Amino acid sequence: MKIKFFSGSIKHKLRVHIAFMVILFIGISVLAALSLYDIRKGVLEHGQAMGDSTAQFTEQFIIDRTTKVLEYDAYEKSRILERELSQLNVDLTILSDVISLILEHPENYKFRSIEPFPTGKVKEDTAYLIYSPELRTKGVSPSAQNEIGLVGNLGDIMSIMSKRCEEIDITCCFVSEKGYTLYISSNDHNDSHKEDINYDNRNRPWYKLAKEKKKDETVASDIYFDDAGNRVISFATPCYKNDEFVGVIGIVYKLEISHSNIMKKTLGEGDINFAINNKGELLFSSQNEGELSLSYQKNGLDLRKSHNQSLSEAIKLMMTGKSGVTKVTVDNKEYYLGYAPLPTPDWYFATLINKEEMLESAHVAKTEILNQSDSFVSNMYTIFGENIAILTLLFIIITVASVFISRRAAEQFLTPLAALANGVKEIAKGDLDKKLEIKTDDELEYLANCINDMSTELKTYMKNLSQAVANEERISTELEMARDIQEGSLPHDFPKHDKVDLYASMVAAKEVGGDFYDFYRLDENHFVITIADVSGKGVPAALFMMRSKTILKNLTIMSQNYEDVASILNMTNEQLYENNVEMMFVTIWLGILDTRTGELTYANGGHNMPLIGKVESSNPNWYYVTQEKVNHMVGIRPNYKFETNKLTLNPGDMLFLYTDGVTEAMNESGELYSDERLNDILNQKGKDSLTAEEILTAVGKDIETFSAGAEQSDDITMLGIKYLG
Repeated sequence: MKIKFFSGSIKHKLRVHIAFMVILFIGISVLAALSLYDIRKGVLEHGQAMGDSTAQFTEQFIIDRTTKVLEYDAYEKSRILERELSQLNVDLTILSDVISLILEHPENYKFRSIEPFPTGKVKEDTAYLIYSPELRTKGVSPSAQNEIGLVGNLGDIMSIMSKRCEEIDITCCFVSEKGYTLYISSNDHNDSHKEDINYDNRNRPWYKLAKEKKKDETVASDIYFDDAGNRVISFATPCYKNDEFVGVIGIVYKLEISHSNIMKKTLGEGDINFAINNKGELLFSSQNEGELSLSYQKNGLDLRKSHNQSLSEAIKLMMTGKSGVTKVTVDNKEYYLGYAPLPTPDWYFATLINKEEMLESAHVAKTEILNQSDSFVSNMYTIFGENIAILTLLFIIITVASVFISRRAAEQFLTPLAALANGVKEIAKGDLDKKLEIKTDDELEYLANCINDMSTELKTYMKNLSQAVANEERISTELEMARDIQEGSLPHDFPKHDKVDLYASMVAAKEVGGDFYDFYRLDENHFVITIADVSGKGVPAALFMMRSKTILKNLTIMSQNYEDVASILNMTNEQLYENNVEMMFVTIWLGILDTRTGELTYANGGHNMPLIGKVESSNPNWYYVTQEKVNHMVGIRPNYKFETNKLTLNPGDMLFLYTDGVTEAMNESGELYSDERLNDILNQKGKDSLTAEEILTAVGKDIETFSAGAEQSDDITMLGIKYLG
């Protein structure tokens, strides 16, 4: 239904449409402004949220990153410490082997004199000799004196090893079973070993422990205080001369002043580095005061039993033998503790970083991001305000310009349009020679030229159409005649015979096809039945069908041997092959029925196998006839030999022959009628009481029902013969 508002002249319609476009533009502009406002609101809200989220993420990222660095720092320092301690074990083993070598092969070494232990300052990297109180009282035996001279060669090696230990303070000594001690220190000491002179080192716990060990086995003592009050640990290895125990080589390890490189604060000013042994006792620490200072833990407290529950739990976690990071409170301050084990000699190292110090950089990053977010929001307010002002001004300018331009455009458009309309009216009246003269350099001029071309082509088209209609009528007439000739060539008078009941039908497709059937008598006792399907469609197929039917019937009638049906197909094949330039072929099923016995002699040239209904009870049992050899189509392969087959029809049995148009009939869904459905419908409808015509009619109706609505693409040809006996 037309809206009156849009009716009237083109000028009026143009104005209405332009007004509508202006209103639409206004609506879009308002919608754009509202959308811009919503976008601004969304951007600001999401920008603020993104800033907060980014700040939170950055803060957490820094925390996570720092904890990983903390764990790595603890692990690396533990590895450094473990390498140093492992090197001490190697040094002990080397010194033990050297002592064994010197004492077992004295002929290779000169006697060396060793300075007696001084009463004053002890020089670093200098070997000194200390006698036990027993030797000082009883004197040194010749064997002991001889051993001392040889062992003096060890001083150079001990000096080299002590110089290598720049970062730690160690004392290396060989305590002989004969009572003397060869002593060397890695650092100067002022009168710090004066009591060593009056003590028999063979009574040291570490000496006794090492004496019980085998060669190259190293023992570590518990933490103890040396004569100068230093907290120390001793590592010792037994020495042997030809499997005879001769003494112990030991290294005294001062905890307080060792490992300055490990104690360095690598993560922050509030770092704490410490190590514990397998008893939970503090070995060394970078803290000079507080819960983790050596002075606080001087009595060897097991930190797992600390009154500080947080520290106790952290120490227990450290001693599980794994690396990791945990939170801990020390001296009422929160720390992150990174820890790692030292498998040799079963120690545990840890690094702590103050939580506030760690979070300070995270807080700084978070604050900076939030400031940037606030700045972004402020800038967005300014930008959106400017855009709204520009959009409003642009809207006013475009609206005024649209009204002015629309008026001028309507006037310029209507004049040539009127001329165009008048010219089209003349052409519509039949003046195809009329030419439109419009010069506007736009689509109207192009349209006028197209109309001129159309009128010219229309004249040509009208002429060609007349010729095409005449040709179409001629072709249609010829095809109709071909179809009539095809159908007229098929027999329609079905014989009345007391021995057979025969009926055939062909429903032709829209296009002329090549199906045919045939039946005739050879004599009183022999009856021929044929069904065939020619390749292709149209007039060529119809002509080839007529040729095939004629040749086949002539050769069959001329044949004198009704038992050799294959020879008829052989000759038909040779004649059809001659001059078959288009390589067309035909599938043929040819049979000769002896009406006296019911014996059917047949040959198949590539055609569908028929179905046979055998009378076994009140109703026949239908099934497909089978043959061992599947023969070739007829007409395309010279010198081909077909095969003769036989079957016997009992009274009441019926043979059903058909072309592929039956089983390949399609419905609207593209499904085929199929061999199985044909077999099923014959078993349902092919009753003994029905005639051949009634059975073929029932099958035809089922095909029609199946393919209802779908166009028939091929001829549907059927032939049924019932043997009456």
